[in-house]
Amino acid sequence: MKALVAVTDRRIITAKTNAFLEQGEIGQDIPIDRVRYVRAATVQNRSERLAVDLITRDENIQWLFQTDVDSTQVDALAAVLAESMMIPDVERDALQRRRYTPVEAGSEGESTHSKSAEAAGSDPTTCDAD
Repeated sequence: MKALVAVTDRRIITAKTNAFLEQGEIGQDIPIDRVRYVRAATVQNRSERLAVDLITRDENIQWLFQTDVDSTQVDALAAVLAESMMIPDVERDALQRRRYTPVEAGSEGESTHSKSAEAAGSDPTTCDAD
């Protein structure tokens, strides 16, 4: 199931794409101060997939991305999350350095955009990207 992720200076909001677009329904509203850790990772399964792990006081959330997603985009999402998280400075700095890696134009001259996530519904919460 496709999901949207929005990050503000105060919270992270997730929503199922169709429910949000058709009814304005929000799935999760996670206050920034509840987030304990964030990282960009590679998940080892049938194929290596990029992921963003978000650990809160109450749950572990993992957003998985398709194998063809540019790692620069995934790193940029992790860096945005890391800016306000309570993680070690050395790890925050490493994530922020990744964020500023130039993003190249897509094959048709359009800029590459972040992918939406697709929920898989397991514990930890896992979302797959388009």
